This record gives sequence, C-alpha cells and structure tokens, in this order.
Amino acid sequence: MFELDVEQSPSRSLEFIEKKGRGHPDSLADALAEIISYCYANYCLENFGAVLHHYVDKLTLLGGEARATPGSYAQVRKFRVVLNGRFSRSFSGQEIPVLEIAREAVRDYLPLTLPLVEDSHWEIVDNTNPSAGSSAKGWHWWAPRGLEDLPDLTLRRANDTSLSIASAPRTPLEMAVLAAEQELFEGLCLAKEIGSDVKILASRRGRRLEVTACVPVLASAIGSREDYDAIKARVQHVLDEIFRKVPNVDEFALYLNTRDDVAAGDLYLLGLGTALEHGDEGVVGRGNRSNGLISTEFPMSLDAPWGKNPVYFSGRVYDGCARAVSEELWSQLGMPNSVYLASQNGRPLADPWQAVVRAPIADDVVKERALTVAEETFRRALSLDFQLADTQRRHPHLPVVKTA
Repeated sequence: MFELDVEQSPSRSLEFIEKKGRGHPDSLADALAEIISYCYANYCLENFGAVLHHYVDKLTLLGGEARATPGSYAQVRKFRVVLNGRFSRSFSGQEIPVLEIAREAVRDYLPLTLPLVEDSHWEIVDNTNPSAGSSAKGWHWWAPRGLEDLPDLTLRRANDTSLSIASAPRTPLEMAVLAAEQELFEGLCLAKEIGSDVKILASRRGRRLEVTACVPVLASAIGSREDYDAIKARVQHVLDEIFRKVPNVDEFALYLNTRDDVAAGDLYLLGLGTALEHGDEGVVGRGNRSNGLISTEFPMSLDAPWGKNPVYFSGRVYDGCARAVSEELWSQLGMPNSVYLASQNGRPLADPWQAVVRAPIADDVVKERALTVAEETFRRALSLDFQLADTQRRHPHLPVVKTA
C-alpha cells in the first residue's frame, strides 16, 4: 500500500516556528471542538453501541468585553461558544441531549486552561444545522431507528477528499518552543501570575536564534507597574533558560511583550488570561497543527482534524494515522520522515488513494522494513479505539472510551 519517496536531507538552516498557547482563542476553539466530539461519541457508545453521525469542526468562539487594570477585573459581556455543525439528535426514538453534552464538556475543560474562569464568564450557543441531509445514505442516517441505519458500521468510507501529513522527529528548536509554552503554563499560569494565551514565534537563521513572545500578565496578580515588571522578568528567565540550550546557536535575542507602551501605561494585562475576554475570536483550524506547532520546517496537513467525526471523516482519521506512522518509523528505525495520506470521497478508509513515506533510505533492507512498519502501524491507527485514545492522550481529563 505505502510507497517510498527518497529525499536528500535538507540543510535545515532556516526555521520559523510559531506556537499558540492553550488559552489562545484559536487553540481553545480547536480543543473544545475535539472534546465535544469525543464526549458526544462517548455518550453514543455508552447508550447505543455506536458513534452516530456528527461534526462540530466549524465551532467558533466569539469574544466578550472586559475591563482589566492592575488589581481589578470586571467582565462586562460574556464570551460565547458557538456550536456550528450537525449532530444526530436521536436514536431509535430516544433524544440525545446534545447541548447539555457540549455544555458539560466546555465546563470541564475551560478551568483546566483558564484557572480563573467561572461559568458566569461564558455561555454556549446552539447554532447547529437541523437539516437531515440527502437520501444518499438513507433518510434515517441522521436519526437512525437502529444500528442497521448506520452504513459506516460495516464499511468506513472517506467522507471527503483530503490530505494529511505528519513528520518526525521534531527539530531541537521545535522541542524548545513546545517546552517553553509548557513551562510557562505549569510554572506561572497555574500559579495565577500569567494567562495561558501566550504566543511564541522563533526564528533560526543559520546560527542566530531570535524569539518573540507575547505573554499576558493577570490583573489580579499585580498592584503596580513594578509587579508587572517582576512577573515579566520571571517569564524572561524561563524563556532564556530554555532557548539558550538550543544547539548550534551562537547568537540569541529574546523580545517580550513588544507592544507594551510604558509611557502610556499600555501593558499586556488580562483578567482571565485569554483575549477572548475582551473581544477576540477563535475559529477551528487557525491554531496549531496536531503536532502542537505551526512550523515551516516540514509540510503540514491541509485539513484541521478538530471536531470531525472519528469514524470516517478522513481529515481526522488520516491525521491520526499519519502521525502514528511517522512517529513509529522514527521510534523503531530512527528514520527521519514525512508521511502523506490522501483520501478520495467514498473510497474505503482502509484503502488510501495515496500513501507515501518520504525519507532518506539507505538500502533495500531498510526500505522493506520501513514499508512493513508503515502498513502495520496504519492498520492499528485506523481503528476507532486508537482514534479516540489519541484524543484522550491529549486531554487526560477525559474518560477513557472503549468501543466494545
């Protein structure tokens, strides 16, 4: 099934890597879409024994309005979680509480990312499409009378024509960017000094590394400009410690909160720690790719997997498969690679239209082993169990779901 494309090792002399923190509106949109889909799938499996047709991959977050000054914060208008997409709302005549499933998923997740958030800060809006669709898969597909009305149970066919790509290993700079966001969150965000809506952009040109970081300070954590500067200094220390360890770098420069206007008193202050609180918006697919980064070093998937049906939405299923294959090739064989999986609408998911491993291959023995590892891993990752476990690994607060 898989083909091998031999490439020469790139020079890797130029990298640009962006990371949107977990509290960034786009990151929140991605996570909430994925978690709502997961919780809906869990409900369906527990009650009906199958994941019903749904998708919430157009979820949008609409910003509210707030006032933040040193030592004080007031929410003037709530931010909104807008459900865009469709859900099967009944099975065998039994109604499915879609909005309550989504509301509980949001309520459970937001405090993990925004420690100061309360229910009074947000609301959820049901903007899903009630249309039942066409007769292509039966008029009862969206409101099945029983399992016999779910054609995807017997043969999982791709819902779309799409391309998923994953690469391994990460570069040292990619690892540093991920570590920086993680350390800021665990060390300063959970301590309620900074918000989780950070953004990091790293640029490496030859042996010179430059990093720009935007890190919000929480209004409740300070009472003066001196307090703000002290927290910024702690942020700078964390970032310095991480990025100065990137190998093969002779020059390093760090820029932090470059928009601060000290004379005007314009500082990067937030109340909850996300720009959602004062009008910014978040949309699925505009944030990090599923490897946690936005990087120029490797090709990236052309689709966003978040909130897509894990049964047969190819942009979701193949994204997980490509990452699994790529990571396994690196783990087992130490082979740098990029994995490409392309689907055709209506084609069985088990038979990709295109399946390519791009890697520098040494000899025929290594080539044969690589193709075997790729196919075996793809078959495992194709399962619904793997797809749901893949989400649960990223969001450990979710219950473990078993399909049987």
